[in-house]
Amino acid sequence: MGKFRIKIDNEKTTLADVEIMLAKIKRLNIREIPLNEIRKILRFLGVTEEAGGGSIIRFQSDCLEGNNYYRGWFTIHIVHKGGNKQMINRRDFATYMFNPLMEIIDCLKNRNKN
Repeated sequence: MGKFRIKIDNEKTTLADVEIMLAKIKRLNIREIPLNEIRKILRFLGVTEEAGGGSIIRFQSDCLEGNNYYRGWFTIHIVHKGGNKQMINRRDFATYMFNPLMEIIDCLKNRNKN
């Protein structure tokens, strides 16, 4: 696997840019995605992280509070690769992270309109 890098510039990056990044990540032809790279997007979107126990990480966003499915939270399974290398299976990203992140982006876009 080549170097996988996400570049977020808080001054220039827009929510539309992040949407495009997420769609590209979802379609990547790789098996695992470095969690530290995904964390860049999570920080940009204001998502907070909590240990969920074991190999599960929980993420919280105010934008998901009113959602009956997420109720403010979504989780992902991480794969430990030794040291501080944490990876996310790309299929897990597409199944468990992509939709809540898109919901958060929609919420933030609606907030910015008002």
